[in-house]
Amino acid sequence: MSVLNIIPENNYTIPAANKVSTGDSKFTNSVEISLRLSKLGLPNDTLSVSYVSNSQREKHLILYVRNFCRQFSYLYQDRKIPFLTAENAAGIEKVVCTTIRPTALSQEELDNWAGCAQFVADYLNFEQLEYPTNVPSRLLDPWTIHKRKKANCFEYSTLLCSMLLGIGYDAYIVNGYATEAICTDVTEREESPKIVEEEEIVNVVEEKKIGKYVVKGVKAELESDFEALLLQRANSAKRLEAAEEQKREKELERELTKPPHDHLYGQRVHSWVMVKGGKREVPEDFFIEPVLGWKIPLNTDKYLGIESIWNNENYWVNMQLCKEGVKDLFYDFTDSGMWECFLPYVPLTLATPSDTIEEMEMMPQPPLSQEKFDMPASWAQAFVITSKNLQSRFPSEKKTKLFKYTKVEGFNEYETKDGIVKRVCHYKTWDRKELQTVEEDFKHRADKLYKRIHDHVTGSVTDYYKHGQSQSLKEHTYRATDPGIQGDRKLLFYFENRADGLVQRQVTQEEMIDVYVGRMDFLKYRHTWFGVRIKKFGPASTTQRTILKIHEKFDKNEDKSANDDYAEVIYNLTEGKIMIIYHRDVTKISASWREFVKPMESARRDYHKEFSLDAMKEFQADPEAKPLSRLEAYMILHEFSQRETRALNRIRDDEAELQNLLTERAQEESACNIEVSPYNSARNQAVRKARLAKLQQEIEDRQSQEKDQDYLLPYFIQFDCCPPYLSLRQAQLVIDSCLSDYKAQLLEQFNIIQRHHERELKVLKREQENFRENGANFSADEIKAYNKKCEQLQSTLKVIEFRLLRHREEAAQKYLLLDKKLKNDSRVIIGW
Repeated sequence: MSVLNIIPENNYTIPAANKVSTGDSKFTNSVEISLRLSKLGLPNDTLSVSYVSNSQREKHLILYVRNFCRQFSYLYQDRKIPFLTAENAAGIEKVVCTTIRPTALSQEELDNWAGCAQFVADYLNFEQLEYPTNVPSRLLDPWTIHKRKKANCFEYSTLLCSMLLGIGYDAYIVNGYATEAICTDVTEREESPKIVEEEEIVNVVEEKKIGKYVVKGVKAELESDFEALLLQRANSAKRLEAAEEQKREKELERELTKPPHDHLYGQRVHSWVMVKGGKREVPEDFFIEPVLGWKIPLNTDKYLGIESIWNNENYWVNMQLCKEGVKDLFYDFTDSGMWECFLPYVPLTLATPSDTIEEMEMMPQPPLSQEKFDMPASWAQAFVITSKNLQSRFPSEKKTKLFKYTKVEGFNEYETKDGIVKRVCHYKTWDRKELQTVEEDFKHRADKLYKRIHDHVTGSVTDYYKHGQSQSLKEHTYRATDPGIQGDRKLLFYFENRADGLVQRQVTQEEMIDVYVGRMDFLKYRHTWFGVRIKKFGPASTTQRTILKIHEKFDKNEDKSANDDYAEVIYNLTEGKIMIIYHRDVTKISASWREFVKPMESARRDYHKEFSLDAMKEFQADPEAKPLSRLEAYMILHEFSQRETRALNRIRDDEAELQNLLTERAQEESACNIEVSPYNSARNQAVRKARLAKLQQEIEDRQSQEKDQDYLLPYFIQFDCCPPYLSLRQAQLVIDSCLSDYKAQLLEQFNIIQRHHERELKVLKREQENFRENGANFSADEIKAYNKKCEQLQSTLKVIEFRLLRHREEAAQKYLLLDKKLKNDSRVIIGW
């Protein structure tokens, strides 16, 4: 259908909602425009001319709109008039396509559709449409929406679409119909979006590989096939019963959460955004609900129909039936049978490598004689989203959204004591009565805490830290009811920032397990068992747990043989034994080991004399290995006894380190200090004060310098006069003397330049005279040097001549300027 076709005027009546001004007669009164802007909370002097009037192209476009609507109403009398125009903030009729203002955004957070959608959902307060079954008569531009921080669904879509188009997405605004929950932003019966993508850890049980040489038919345990069958049947019955119970619970929940009957179902007007695949590596088309910031698939049941779609280039009316909502719609805008476009165009068809020349010649080409009318550029002002807008994105400092099983709270940055920016509460029931977990996100905390998950069912709390934590802590899991050192806890560290290479530490009342990586001594694991506490005299902090056993594991040292490289060492302090297990040689099926019995405390001093091989047990995987001598065995025992002492000291240091960490964390959690980047001068008070002090000092220095360079001060001293008490004679003497001295100074500058010119000219003449007399005897290099020097001298002379000419022209102007300045000087003007 061409918009240029003529259809009788009497067959079409413009609806009241569409009878708006074109900017020529109605609402051009500045008083009425001021009243409209005041209702929106905008000052009158902020709007440009394009807001209060239409250009010739826009007027021409509005004629196209009226012609298109007249034809559409005539051909499809059961359809609504296309929503092509609406009033702007000043009450001027504007085409909805030109209301979109594509804007490139500089913030990294807004470089993808998800960040833009979430920002728009957080930044604006939702306003319902005045009439839920009609499109709005007013559609504000992105700049006005950004200033107001309030919008209806169409204005949400306008701002979001402008942002997406600006960063390269193929985005469109959709005018259609949706459910009551979506249209009214009441999401208490809606499923919440996936806030945190949890990594699913799948424990894969590896099947034990059966070796080639095994005895067939031998089983470790005798099992009854009949008992196994009975057990399988019982488990199947339990699983079936559990599935039935879960199904009944789902059905009951579905009935309880079913929204009440909506008498306007399918008639509620709504607007959202569609992103088509292709650009920005988007694999497929999808919808975005701008009020919530959700990504919604095309086969959703939340949207019930589409009337039209538009962007900043064209407008398309949907000609497909929406019996099944939007599930069966196709979005090929080049198909005129499915989508009727407002501005006619012939799409550009790109040739593929497989196309033949004949096929390329048969591709449709736009007729040269066809009139082409492009969409005018946007009339809206450019809007800017600053870092402050991102940090203070919530209009009321906080925003709360309720969903089934979930409550989501958002907070502005720097406006909470503990630095929290987001809190997500998960409940066991859909009506949010039994709390399960709370997830909190933090920003700008001095202790580097950025996330906390509190499981109220198990009582466990997990804190997550960024790089830079004082003890390189990465993750800390503990029980909220038992925060002391005796409580069970698990700590993960940024091992690359620690000298000891500690990766993980797990602590219970009876055990402590440390995992290391990248150590010079090849230690990778230490497991410590504790007994009852030793009561000592003194403060309670000196009470220590008894160490019963230490088990250490080591990585392979490639510089040592397997029989000399220990893999595990077990210090059994209760039995007084040391067990050494060596790495297994690749040619052996088992590893060597040695076990030593330590002497009693009283006999350790002279034990080197009394030691015998009876205190050692060993197994040698290599039968040809030479047995240890008594001295060699004693030296091994002595070495590992010292290692045991060092391990004990290290464990005590680890306990003290853990206690210090918990104490420091308690102090940091109590203080909750918020750090501000030194580059953020708007929020960093110290930096701001220093910057203001520096500016003030620069102003004072400049004023002092101007005072020190007062050109009239020497003349006031010379003629013994003090302004402003100058007589006519004194004022005339000051002015005449100043002008005379300035004239002499200008003349002296001219003479200096002139003498410089004469000096350089003499040098050039002397070189030329020397060349005329002796040039016949010059070598090629001397001639080259002569020419180069003459070029330099001639260039210098040209510069000096230019300076002389400029000085001669500027001297008179400078003299007149000084004369005018003296006559306007308040200190000598009294004399005049």
